[in-house]
Amino acid sequence: MWFILSTLASLFWGLTYAIDGQLLKNISVPTMIATHALIISLVAGVLAYSSGTFKDDLTTIASSRSLFFLVLAGMFTFIVAELLIWYSIAESNASLAALVEISYPIFTVLFAYILFKEAQISIMSAVGGAFIFVGVAIIYWFNS
Repeated sequence: MWFILSTLASLFWGLTYAIDGQLLKNISVPTMIATHALIISLVAGVLAYSSGTFKDDLTTIASSRSLFFLVLAGMFTFIVAELLIWYSIAESNASLAALVEISYPIFTVLFAYILFKEAQISIMSAVGGAFIFVGVAIIYWFNS
């Protein structure tokens, strides 16, 4: 099931980037962030509340200093990542930005190990990561 969910997420990210690329021809990145954040907050708030775990989750976060700072770090990195990718789309195009951004699994593996001492990769995953790295290098080389 995880593979289907990941593939569907990829499909929707591709659609999102294609739409956002068109929007960024007419509106600014800060406006994109504001409109996306407003809708995301409303939908996520309803989902969190209706899950029945929202209050417990907030209590858990509030009772753990390390979890609280991890939530803040996650929010900060999410905002920075969104800003960077949208500015990248605005300066190039959605396809090129997405093709380079696809290298994020390499950094996921690296940070999971550095920050949490979790080795989340196998030999075959490493081979796939190497192909991603080579692909990004080719994209950069021929589009600079």
